[in-house]
Amino acid sequence: MTGLSFCCGKKRYATERTARRALRFIDSVAVGRHPVRVYQCPRGWWHLTSQPTYGGTPR
Repeated sequence: MTGLSFCCGKKRYATERTARRALRFIDSVAVGRHPVRVYQCPRGWWHLTSQPTYGGTPR
């Protein structure tokens, strides 16, 4: 997948669009616990997480 590499031991995506595309694909084929949203880390990369909220509030 274009834009994919690693940051802090996690897969990272260069753009929000690329991360959301990966999330949609995973959601279509995954069974069980899997990522449910994207977020941007302090280093500017985009990641996927299975945590539905950030800091107690939905994002």
